[in-house]
Amino acid sequence: GDLLYFPRGVVHQACTDDEHFSTHVTISVYQHNTWANFLEVALPRVIRHAFDSDVAFRRGLPVGYLKYMGTQFPTDSKEAKEFVASCKALVGKLAPHVGEKDMQEAADEAALDVLANRLPPVEPKQSKAKETGASPLDSNVDIRFKDRSHIRLSMGEDEAKEAFVAVYYSLHNCRLHHMGICTCEGENDEEQGEEDEEGDEDGDEEDGESAEASSADEDAGDEDDEGGDDLSAAFGQMPPQPKSVVFPGDLAQPLLKLYASSASGTGVAVEELTDDASDETAVRGMLLRLWSEGLLSITPRL
Repeated sequence: GDLLYFPRGVVHQACTDDEHFSTHVTISVYQHNTWANFLEVALPRVIRHAFDSDVAFRRGLPVGYLKYMGTQFPTDSKEAKEFVASCKALVGKLAPHVGEKDMQEAADEAALDVLANRLPPVEPKQSKAKETGASPLDSNVDIRFKDRSHIRLSMGEDEAKEAFVAVYYSLHNCRLHHMGICTCEGENDEEQGEEDEEGDEDGDEEDGESAEASSADEDAGDEDDEGGDDLSAAFGQMPPQPKSVVFPGDLAQPLLKLYASSASGTGVAVEELTDDASDETAVRGMLLRLWSEGLLSITPRL
């Protein structure tokens, strides 16, 4: 067969003649990475900033504008032209409201989509065996993130204006339900059901009232299951979200140092992370939490 390359942004359509059939496969390796995709995330922040600081964006729309704006109305009316001109003028005034902080936050939001939908890294089979004997709190080990390209640190503030650091990761993304809603967490239901059956063997001497209550509970459970199916269907329409661990803002510097040291592959010792921290106990707790989530690689020093 033939291979045809189209540079990014070239609009194309495949077609054949009326006498022959043709099968083709289109492969894109750089989807959803245009300036337009990023601006879809960033512009709402810019508009909100403009709304807060420029009265022109807070003025009311023309009274009765729906009587001449819409696909059912002509586009060349005087009112429609004035409306479009006003929109263009406001769009032109957005540039001064593009702030560095807004763009950084928009980049974090764009990164969440990447982390939620990308495949996890291929982990060597022997890696787990090498790390079971060491703890991140040991003084003779180097600590680093397992795969820094699958880790993202995001700084922010909660509703109470308290600073936090979120560690987003895609190390444990599901391969089976790639770019979808993962349902693998229910695979152990059969084992749990077997345990429940073993526990019920000791309760065979229940009286009739208990049996009737149990039957009623089963009926109620069936109704709950039906409701759960509807709820699952509703949530099935929601985009997947990346896994994350959130820490107080005071741990930003140790996390940034850990992230930076992971680039070289050598890692950092626990003492280096606690030296600059105001709360050594909090840093150690942070490391244990990251370790429990399977995000750290621990290598004994030679």
